[in-house]
Order: sequence, then structure tokens, then C-alpha cells
Amino acid sequence: MIRSTIGKGSVIHLLTAEPDNAAANDPAFHHLMAELQIQWIPTQYAPIGWKGWFLWVWNVLKIRFYCFRHNIQVLHAFAPVAGALAWMANRYSKKKLVIDSWEPHADAMVETGVWTKHSKAFKILFALEKSMARDADFLIAAHPSMLEYSTTRYGISPRQIAYKPACIDLTIFDPYLFDKHELRIKFGFRKEDTIGICVSQLGGMYYFEETLQLMHLAQNVFANGMKWLLLTSTPSEKIKAAARVLNINLEPVTILKCAPEKVPMYLAMADFAYNPQMSVPSKRYGTPVKNGEYWAMGLPILLMPDTSQDSHLAQKYGVGVVLTSTQEIDQQTALTNMKLLLQNPNIGADCRQIASEFRDPAIAQLAYAKVYGRT
Repeated sequence: MIRSTIGKGSVIHLLTAEPDNAAANDPAFHHLMAELQIQWIPTQYAPIGWKGWFLWVWNVLKIRFYCFRHNIQVLHAFAPVAGALAWMANRYSKKKLVIDSWEPHADAMVETGVWTKHSKAFKILFALEKSMARDADFLIAAHPSMLEYSTTRYGISPRQIAYKPACIDLTIFDPYLFDKHELRIKFGFRKEDTIGICVSQLGGMYYFEETLQLMHLAQNVFANGMKWLLLTSTPSEKIKAAARVLNINLEPVTILKCAPEKVPMYLAMADFAYNPQMSVPSKRYGTPVKNGEYWAMGLPILLMPDTSQDSHLAQKYGVGVVLTSTQEIDQQTALTNMKLLLQNPNIGADCRQIASEFRDPAIAQLAYAKVYGRT
């Protein structure tokens, strides 16, 4: 979308932190980069720790040198962590700094118990978030209320701000590209099965034991025909060990680790989706990508309160069920309400309409036009 906004007269240099080297060996990826006139700059990824901090400093120096060598005019970073890297690399420089998908990250890490308020990681990232809000030439917020958050939490009113949710390509996430019943037969499911799907890691910012509990309770609500697809990067042995502790039978749950391009196919088999993202104050300012993908594929969503604006949309337009808590009684009630919602013959079309209205790439195009002066 940025390419189509700025035209083909400029070269885009794309720096990514890679946990593995899969993209480097993908001819289709390299063909796409060449077609879009994008110079790809892969760098190594490491979690927070001595190696992670070393790579952070190295990447700051690498970006500064690269920008000087190639006369880069704009630093456009996606999400707060990459934004912090770009802000540091841009210190004492007059290059334009754009922070995309702007949302709270430091607060979210504390609220979900991943970090503590006294941890170095929190203090450093929070200070960098505040600096980004103050110094960025343009902030593209993940939620319309980020201006309010910045004013109250950082004490800063940004220079310029636009809004862009996590937009979805409706030509890829399209249920009409697949034959639902044929897929079910291929993967060993019955036509009459009710299939729930969850595409998420478990743990950290995402409910783990509570997710397994909900999947277990669903067996009672939907009877013997209830199945689950759990597409996750969380190791299956870790999930199975947790299930044994909780005395939960995972036989109805198919645990898979799949490539991103395969996700629409698995979604096409399902009847509804579950988002295990924790309900914490800062998450109302985010924009979960998966919710848009679920709706685009015609799936109503089980989700927690204050999940971006999506919880409100689910309730207002009848395209999901909001859990009031992770207690068993509330999970059972939510599952029962989902069962009733699935009786609506138009639920698939309703969900796709919400994706089309609130996650359309045209929204992002307007934001980029505003940033790059092509309104």
C-alpha cells in the first residue's frame, strides 16, 4: 500500500528481524520484492537478554549507517518496538519519522504479567514510547482513542496523527474460495461437526489454561460434534502437559503449526473463532489482525471485553460474543450464546460485511496518503 501511495519513483528499503532464514530461501518472496522495487535488509532476531540488547545496539548503528549511505529520507516503522529502534536511529537527524500501528506495548506487557513495572525492559520501552509520541513527524494509530491515551499517559499531544486498523485483504481471506465440506472430509471432520478455531500463541498476553478450559467446556455445550483447530506456535508438548495437569481431554483438539498462507484454508473449515487475548486496559487501543481475518472468513468471534473496538462491534452488530470473564460459568454462558448466534443463517455474510466496512485496506490507503502528502 505504501508503494502504491508513493509511486514507483522511489525505492523502499525494508528491514526485518528474522527468527529464521525461511524468507531468504523463498523465490516467490524475492520476486515480489523485486517487482515492488523493495530492497530487503534481513537482520537477526533475538528475545530480550544480553544477545537481544547487543543486536538492538548493532541494528541502531546499522540503520544510521544505511540511511546515510543510501540517502534515506523517511523512516517508517511498524509497531512500538520497531518504532523505538527507528527513533534511536533517527536521533539528531532531520529525516521524517513515521510510527505505524501505534499502540501501547510497555503497559500491555506489565498488565499481562510478562514484565513488572520495575523491570528495565518496561522502563526503557515506556520512555521510548513517550519519546516517539513527542518526536515522530507522523503517528498512525491502531485505535482512534490513541490521542487520548497519549495525552493522559504520556502527557504529550502528537504533532500529526492518522488512524489505521489492521486491514485485511478480502481477496485472500474469502470463504467463497474454498469448499467447506470438501475440506472437512479431507481433514477427517464430519459435515455436522461444529468446529471452533483459535489462531494464536498461548501464554504471555494470551490466555493459556483458560483457553484449554473453554475448549473443554465447549464439548458440553455443542455435544459430541464439537471439534477445535488450534493453530499455534506454542509447542504441542507444552499444551499437552498443561492439559494433563488440568485433567482436560485434548482428543477433540487438533493442534497445528502452519504457514501464514495456509491460514485462510483452515479458517474456511470453521464455524466460529476464539481470540484468547487478555482483557487489560491498554488492549482497547490495539487492533488484533486475527479478528479481521476471522470476520473476513465469515466467522463470529468469542472475545474478551475491551479488545480494541472489536468487542463493541461484536455486540452492536451481532458478529460475536463477548466473554464477561474467564470463570467457567461465564465461559459456558458465552459458548451457549455462540451456539444461538450460529443459528442465524446470515451470520457469515454479516461478519464479512463488518470486515469490509471496518478493516478495508482503503482505510490504510487514506492514512498513507495523508502521511505522504497525496490527499
